[in-house]
Amino acid sequence: MFWMMIKKDIIQLKRDRNELLVLLLMPIVLITILGLALQGLQNPGAGSVLEIEAAIVDSETTEEALDSFAEQLENEGYPEEAAEELLSQAREISLPDRFQDMLASEALNEMVTVTTYNSQQNLQSGYDGVWTFPEDFRTASWSHMLLGESVENVPDLELQVRGDSGMRAGVMEDITASFIDQVNIRKETAAAPEEAAAEEEAAFLEPREIEGRTMITSFDYYTAGIAVMFVLYTAVFIASSAFTEKETHVFDRVLTANVPTFLYVLSKGTAGMLLAFIQMGLIFLFARLAFGVVFPDIFLTVLIMTAMSAAVGGFSTILTTLNYRLNNTHLTNLFSSAAVTLMAFAGGSFFNVSQLSDTFTAFGRLLPNGAAMQSLLAVMGGGSGELIRNNLLIILLFTGGLLAAAALLFPKRGAR
Repeated sequence: MFWMMIKKDIIQLKRDRNELLVLLLMPIVLITILGLALQGLQNPGAGSVLEIEAAIVDSETTEEALDSFAEQLENEGYPEEAAEELLSQAREISLPDRFQDMLASEALNEMVTVTTYNSQQNLQSGYDGVWTFPEDFRTASWSHMLLGESVENVPDLELQVRGDSGMRAGVMEDITASFIDQVNIRKETAAAPEEAAAEEEAAFLEPREIEGRTMITSFDYYTAGIAVMFVLYTAVFIASSAFTEKETHVFDRVLTANVPTFLYVLSKGTAGMLLAFIQMGLIFLFARLAFGVVFPDIFLTVLIMTAMSAAVGGFSTILTTLNYRLNNTHLTNLFSSAAVTLMAFAGGSFFNVSQLSDTFTAFGRLLPNGAAMQSLLAVMGGGSGELIRNNLLIILLFTGGLLAAAALLFPKRGAR
């Protein structure tokens, strides 16, 4: 019965072809106009780069670590000449120093601004992320690379990112992964000839196309922003169509067939979810073919689309409920004319709201469209599922709240 109702809804929606065409074509037109007109005002489409404010906590200096390593070599009975050679090599491959050299390289220095601290106590707040080299990191890494000790003894480089860092967190994760991968290579080359080790050392910690993978063009930005904005109008379309069913007594016939009232409104939410998913899919396909917009991780992209579509389904149910309860479409019209625009503004669909304030940015990401947009941009920038987990949770909680409200407010059978 439920799927028959959804089928009925889809057939009825197909009859309003003009509205469907507006929902599908208008976002494409806006993406084209905004992407071309504002090309270069968002991140690197015309030469600008993503700006990251980061900190490094390194609790020991290279000289202090060399003194500790020298003491270790002496305790292990290394001859003086061999110990001096090892200390010389250690100075050349101090990993925290090489890591900072990588961040200062031409490929990254315009993107990442780094402040170094010698302890967590001195660390100030406000950074997009913080890298922490644990105590004895240098000596443990030297023992592994130069003395052949187990890599398990090398403590991990720790990265903590701010919850609202979005794409910046993805970039920092990539930088960290590049560093850790190179450290782990040492385990495989520990017994290699000196020539192989020298070749590997020359390539040590070179950036691995981080710069190219994290560029977000104006088309990328507005594809995500306009898509999550226009799917909200799908909820308006569904709710208005549902109220038409009430006015034409279709809803009365549904009740006569003993269909539970909430099953009816839930079918509207499901129809809204399916239509929103198709709408986003077509927008993303067009953006890919016309403007080269790329989503590196298809699975994560589909996951975000599904979550945002579920939120649209939630909005469809609550708007339908309010229409039926108030016996008019005033609130739905208000949602369409004002609320969608305000949500899009707060969520960052028109411009990067992080330029305003941290509080406003945090508020925007509590909205389903803002959370979905930041998740899409994170995926475009090469971010992992870990980055978007909290955003998806926000969307699902918001959706659950809308469904719960609709269940409580929808008029009971016989109510008018």
